Amino acid sequence: MAVWRRRQTTMNHRQRHTRMACLLLLAFGMSGPKALAQHQQLFDAYRQEAGDHAALYRGQVENGYPSQFYLNHPYWGSDAFQPGEILFGDHLYTGLQLRYDTYGNHLVVITPEKRIAVKVDMRKVERFTLGQTRFVREGDAFLVCLFEAPGVELMQRLTCKTGTPVVRNRSSYIVFEQQSRFLLRMNGREHVVGSRSSILELFPEHKKALKQYASDMELDFRNKRAEALAALTAYAIQLTSKP
Repeated sequence: MAVWRRRQTTMNHRQRHTRMACLLLLAFGMSGPKALAQHQQLFDAYRQEAGDHAALYRGQVENGYPSQFYLNHPYWGSDAFQPGEILFGDHLYTGLQLRYDTYGNHLVVITPEKRIAVKVDMRKVERFTLGQTRFVREGDAFLVCLFEAPGVELMQRLTCKTGTPVVRNRSSYIVFEQQSRFLLRMNGREHVVGSRSSILELFPEHKKALKQYASDMELDFRNKRAEALAALTAYAIQLTSKP
């Protein structure tokens, strides 16, 4: 009898989630402000039924940045969702589909039904990854960790703001401008870097070797600055570690 009751409870639980998923699918076939409000109401009901195991999905439904108002987007790298993971509280969520809004400073996650984009409660996020890129918390901000070795960190601090609106075909569009600041921390000090010369100044004894390495590897400090800084820093640390 006890086994039968457990099975019945599991089936009822699955039926409730199936019912909610069907309602969500129907809701997202609609569009407009009224439909968006209905989406949020249905999702609120889904969260209530889902219980504690759905803690990651308890944020608001993302509105996004529609192309009729915005000329570009503020997401890190791409507006497409990328594989990633989140350390949320004391639980590590893996196998997620994420994107990072650098303007709103929040992550967006696709729910398991892969139909709803939800804002993550960033107050509970300690770190996260997007693809091969790792982000770590510093205060209320999240910095990209470009390179890490004992006693050495190369970090990228991101900022995003709206620039001067652009007018096209008599319509005005909002434009996002992303900026980066690169911080090399070593020997208990923090250095602002951003070019080949700024790295060379920190390693004067290896200046010639670093110049040669940057040339041989064709490091592009104009168009691929983060990658170039990370590569040159890694080589500099390699040189200083040699006996």
